[in-house]
Amino acid sequence: MYKSIKFFLVVCCVLSTARTLSAQVNGASVNGAQANAPQWLDDQAVGVIRISVTATNTQGVLERLAELLPANANELNVWRSQSQAMADAVKAAGGEELLIVYSLADDFADQPLWVVPKAKNLDIRSFQSSLPGTQALSLSGKPMTLKSFEFDDATVVGTKAALERAKANKTQPPATLLESMQTPYNTFTLSVTMNADQRRAAAEMLPQVPPFLGGGATRDLLSKIQSLRMDLVGESSADLVFTLTGDATAVEARAKNIKDWLDNPANANSAPVFKMLGKFLVDHLTSRPPKSQGQTASWKVPIEAVLKSGASELLSSAMLQADEQRAAYHLRTLALAIHNHYSAMKRFPSPLSGLDGKSPRRLSWRVDLLPFLDQNDLYQQFRLDEAWDSPHNRSLISKMPNVFRVPQSKHAVESGLSTFVLPSNAVTMWPADREIDFKDIADGSSNTMMIVEVKDEFAQEWTKPEPFEINMQNPASQLGGHFKDKVFFAAGDGSTGVVGSDKFMNLPALLTRAGGEAITW
Repeated sequence: MYKSIKFFLVVCCVLSTARTLSAQVNGASVNGAQANAPQWLDDQAVGVIRISVTATNTQGVLERLAELLPANANELNVWRSQSQAMADAVKAAGGEELLIVYSLADDFADQPLWVVPKAKNLDIRSFQSSLPGTQALSLSGKPMTLKSFEFDDATVVGTKAALERAKANKTQPPATLLESMQTPYNTFTLSVTMNADQRRAAAEMLPQVPPFLGGGATRDLLSKIQSLRMDLVGESSADLVFTLTGDATAVEARAKNIKDWLDNPANANSAPVFKMLGKFLVDHLTSRPPKSQGQTASWKVPIEAVLKSGASELLSSAMLQADEQRAAYHLRTLALAIHNHYSAMKRFPSPLSGLDGKSPRRLSWRVDLLPFLDQNDLYQQFRLDEAWDSPHNRSLISKMPNVFRVPQSKHAVESGLSTFVLPSNAVTMWPADREIDFKDIADGSSNTMMIVEVKDEFAQEWTKPEPFEINMQNPASQLGGHFKDKVFFAAGDGSTGVVGSDKFMNLPALLTRAGGEAITW
């Protein structure tokens, strides 16, 4: 939920204008539209993307917009690929549009709801038979089975849990989101909103809007905003049209606040992504008078202007920060799984034996952790009495969960190459010749590296039972490599940390479990 709140706040601050929405849509009021809300759209819905699969310019403008994606846009490229695959399946089956629904009730980091509205020429069976493979539709790389269900107005594709929730839904979606969905569009539309509970939670979690976005109380800002929308329009050269509903008087003050922040010498050393975002807002949105139509306000920005504005660099900086957070999250998840393994099995995953602690190791510690990573279905697919490279077990290498890799890795998740390893050496937590216990970590579990990030050239096939021999004389030669001058790790107590290049001399001491070395930060 926190990611959704941050996303909504950023976009709200990007647009931050317009008036309370009460316009009529196709002759129906908001309340009237609410009465006809689709069952698959619930009160926790925060965003809907609509893609016209029949518009002649759809592919062209999306490809133009894709030029904004920087080289490190790994997950956005996965999203774009899976969206294109779904759109192609809809078009081939005679459909007209594809809706992608994001709800806080679902784990949409893995999978949203894909909605195909009824259409005169839509062949449902053809669409269902041409669905892309489930692995290709997983942002996290987690194997999952997508199912479909026929509602009165649409065919909906999603995980079993999401579909069961949608079938049982009795709630009403946010009125402004529903109305935005019913408004005609050209090629591509993104609509975002928050209900009262979500606004309240956002204000509690982030009381103040960051200064580079204009500052002020979050509660005050959110009280003035109902919803926002972005459309791709145009033929040969596309435009982005941003439309927001709320209080139009906030925009001039916000633009001035952002400019004052940018001009303040005290902020010269602020993160580049903050300065770039503030400048982009002033140059392209907040300083421009909106076009008022009825009770809404909108801005039209040519994609060419966005392409030349440094937006790609802005996205790159933002994604780098997001990937650093994701790397730390993956490490915390793995560390927790190792601790849960210890609690259940009374021992750490061993380089010597399999999950039962007795049989010779045929598969890696990562496979051992699958039941503790909510991946029991994948675990059950492995033949534990066969070697990791048997024909059957090799077929599962491409199903590596994303949690075993650094987001910045050049290796695709399907490669099965893991950039998180257990550093093995006689003096580390993972000696290759025996098992250890917490009592053996004399340096303290919080001062001992348990999982480390390695460079792409040292990545391991995730199912292979192969200890990672750490070079204790020069560990920096093997570690890091994805974020400039940094090495990410998880300590024995489950906490995560980062070692900067100016502290690489501490790496050998952090790797030993009982060396007694002094660590100077």
